[in-house]
Amino acid sequence: MSGIKNLFVFLTEYDQSIRIEYRMFNVMCLIAVLTVAASIPFTIFIGLHSTSLILLAMLLALMFIYFLARFRRRYTLAILLVATCVPALLCVNFFYSAGIMGSTLPSLVLTLFLVLIVIGRKFSILLTAICLISGMVIIATEYFHPELLAHTVINRRSIYIGTAYTHLFSVCVIFFGIYHLRRIYYKEKMASDHRATQLELINEEKNKLFSIVAHDLRAPLASIQGYMQLLKVYDIQSDERETMESKLTEALSGTQQMLDNLLSWSRSQLTSMTAVLGAHRMVTILTPMLQMQQAMALEKGLTFDVTLPEEVGAYCDADMLQLVVRNLLGNAIKFTPVGGSVRFIAEQGKNDCLLIVTDTGIGIPAEKSSTIFSLKTKSTFGTDNEKGIGLGLYLCKEYTLLQNGKIWFEQNKVQGTTFYVSLPLTPAAPQTS
Repeated sequence: MSGIKNLFVFLTEYDQSIRIEYRMFNVMCLIAVLTVAASIPFTIFIGLHSTSLILLAMLLALMFIYFLARFRRRYTLAILLVATCVPALLCVNFFYSAGIMGSTLPSLVLTLFLVLIVIGRKFSILLTAICLISGMVIIATEYFHPELLAHTVINRRSIYIGTAYTHLFSVCVIFFGIYHLRRIYYKEKMASDHRATQLELINEEKNKLFSIVAHDLRAPLASIQGYMQLLKVYDIQSDERETMESKLTEALSGTQQMLDNLLSWSRSQLTSMTAVLGAHRMVTILTPMLQMQQAMALEKGLTFDVTLPEEVGAYCDADMLQLVVRNLLGNAIKFTPVGGSVRFIAEQGKNDCLLIVTDTGIGIPAEKSSTIFSLKTKSTFGTDNEKGIGLGLYLCKEYTLLQNGKIWFEQNKVQGTTFYVSLPLTPAAPQTS
């Protein structure tokens, strides 16, 4: 079955990148070629030898039209040839296949039906006019000049067989044409509905993010403005100044990480993100960032432990990995109360490098476990009212997958959460989940 499907895809260029009417035109041309090819031996069998020659000419014309459409993509020219050549050949065939008693007129109507399915309005009006006028002309010609009909001996049995054959083929072709059209229509409709749903979700997430960012940027900026105004009006004591500057630094640090995440997310939406992978030692690319996170943890009153052997390495993107670990540690610090602990461990296994971030924080509620790595998760305040926008873990997953890695988490038995990031030691195939 797969071989037949692949052959059908090849013959009809059934590709989503090709416009639907062009794909349908290829299908209809293929149906017409097969129908005419099957009719030639039948007309020879019932004694219509002249008709078989006309059908042979029509078959060659249809094959050429199919070649233009499928392989040269000259659809406009192919449609014009169908609108002119096929009705002309059918009109000639009318005088060699018993005239009005034959099957030419039903074939002309069937041709009109098949082509109208796939062509635009401008061409449909032209083809309808051609078929209508040519049909009336040949009927009137036979009526006023019956001597123009070829004197082919056709008995009553042949007429009935020909009519039955035309009826059978017409019904089958109409059925398969409509069936295929409906199939393509519903497939395109489902794809369109899916795209609309995705766009709606993305738009909702965008609105949510911008509203959160606008709100959260206002607070630190207002604090800085208030601090500068105080400096102008009052002579602030050094100890009070240090306290205020410490609070401002903490607020700006959280705002900086929020903006970093937002910029990374917007860049991934605007461009196709690719990882620049290479062999890196963890101690080289993570130590500066770990020192900054350690300072933040100590300032909050947390214990911060790091286990980072010199020999641990991975095949990764240095910038992406820094963002992943920074977000995981930032979340651990954010959701761990004063007096708790945060620990970072790097281990090198036989086939991968395992990075572990564990804390004694408040943990992850069960109802959020399934959406923790998606944009569906809502931002929450930390134990010291730290604020985020819900992008961190989503970016962690996206960037980990781009590095051919895996990320997951577990709830600790006693308290807190542990996140794991597994990265390959050598180039590997991308992960999909």
